[in-house]
Amino acid sequence: MSAPQLGLGCVKLGTATSERAEIRLIHQAIDMGFTVFDTADVYGAGSSERVLGKAVRGRRDGLSVATKGGYVVRERAPWEQWLRRRAGALPASVRPSDPRRRTGRSHDPLEPRSARQRPAGTQPRGGGGQDFSADHLRSAVEGSLRRMGLEHIDVYQFHGADRIDDDSMAMLIELREAGVIGSVGLGAENYEAVRETMRTPDLAVV
Repeated sequence: MSAPQLGLGCVKLGTATSERAEIRLIHQAIDMGFTVFDTADVYGAGSSERVLGKAVRGRRDGLSVATKGGYVVRERAPWEQWLRRRAGALPASVRPSDPRRRTGRSHDPLEPRSARQRPAGTQPRGGGGQDFSADHLRSAVEGSLRRMGLEHIDVYQFHGADRIDDDSMAMLIELREAGVIGSVGLGAENYEAVRETMRTPDLAVV
């Protein structure tokens, strides 16, 4: 049996007011023995992957980088993230007002639809929510590699899938055989999805 590994979830990475502080956090985790770092393209609309990629650059040996795809998300441009960081650093008295109060909307219009709160136990369906087609996931893998500045993803996961599409799995296996990804996994969001998918051939991580 292999030795247990410590992992760090990176859902909040890319949202703090200081990118340097976030990179120091990752370096501290590595120094403490953390070897698995789990992110997703939807986290911070791409910002989490970008920060993680910068943090592991030059320190990749012995680390496993895991990410996920399947949500439809508009990638946040670096200038948008810079504005968000600056706004977060302002005192509350001069910080831009909550757009939900200003417009009457129930969400921040800059947030991807998939990141908005939804009732427990429900999954978005169709346009704007999730897309597990082979074409979308292939594009998502390419986007994750670009944002992180990596040539290889150790674990690539279906993000919140209720079932595993055969064509999409076949495409990810092709990428695995080409050395682009190491293992295929599922980032599960409910127990029923785990029950439905955990026996799927070639699914190595849940």
